[in-house]
Amino acid sequence: MAFLQLTNIQKSFGPVQVVHNFDMGIDKGEFVSFLGPSGCGKTTILRMIAGFETPSGGSIFIDGKDQGALKPNQRNIGMVFQAYALFPNMNVHDNVAFGLKVAGASRTEIEARVKQMLGLIKLEHLADRFPYQLSGGQQQRVALARALAVKPQVLLLDEPLSALDAKIRISLREEIRQIQQQLGITTVFVTHDQEEALSISDRIVVMNSGRADQIGTPFEIYNTPGDTLRRLLRRHAQHHRGQGGRSRKRRSHHRRAAHFAERADCRGKRRRQHLAGTQAGSRLDRRGRQGRYRTSGRSGIEELSRLRHPHQAAGRPRHHLLRYVQRSGHDPTGRRRERHAAFRGKGPARHPRIEAAGMNCSGA
Repeated sequence: MAFLQLTNIQKSFGPVQVVHNFDMGIDKGEFVSFLGPSGCGKTTILRMIAGFETPSGGSIFIDGKDQGALKPNQRNIGMVFQAYALFPNMNVHDNVAFGLKVAGASRTEIEARVKQMLGLIKLEHLADRFPYQLSGGQQQRVALARALAVKPQVLLLDEPLSALDAKIRISLREEIRQIQQQLGITTVFVTHDQEEALSISDRIVVMNSGRADQIGTPFEIYNTPGDTLRRLLRRHAQHHRGQGGRSRKRRSHHRRAAHFAERADCRGKRRRQHLAGTQAGSRLDRRGRQGRYRTSGRSGIEELSRLRHPHQAAGRPRHHLLRYVQRSGHDPTGRRRERHAAFRGKGPARHPRIEAAGMNCSGA
């Protein structure tokens, strides 16, 4: 018989049967992952091993002892929950020591074991902090240390990394595997992530609808996947293609923006070419097209860089513009001034500087 033996395990919730005749043997010190989609029964089996759920049928043996009649606190099992389940009113030291205090260990033994566990997870310097002062990865390490502090025969991990970001998840799963090999503890790991199961497991159980669809080593599972794993891999690929689709949309957006910018640049280039080929004295408006004003002695593009307003050059006084802008037969600014002056009853208006240069604002 294996160290952890599950024989013909069944579980029903009312008329719904969620686990069907599950058989599994796990050797001592082995790391086994239950892999499957949500609702396939993997967490239910884990809870039956821990004693939180009672099997509708079958038996569970740990080291040759039947666990069916034992309560959860009577089973030598450590469990790490998906939501950490740390005591918020206790600091890191007290959280790790809680199981030892319940077991009635001496103070000296508790202090030595807590120090050992905190050294194992490399959080000795955070022993006085409370859970709300820790990051998600640190809280999960504390939960793992609390589960290992009581020296359990079996360690159960219920999706302990699902709430962490990808970078921390990779580093923490390697730490879990390293600690498991260092302590030589039998471990059952529940996950829906194929990469996690394939990277740290000795064996993988692929589950579907409460049944073990496939059991094997990571090499066997990867090279000869069953129907359930194919569906999981297909869904995983579709998820990444969806992310790629969003990336393509973003790239398409950037391409459209670059296209419009290129068109604008082409328009500007054509305008610059048009201005560069303009002869001195030709008529130019403020946009660089042929229009009301004309230049004398300077190229159109140089004058366009100066022209901001009919009577105001860039950064220069008004009279500076009069040296370059000669009299034109059409002056809308002068007409506006003339209408304004006529409305006030003063007759046609003449700007003193323009009049001195021989330019009549009224266009007369």
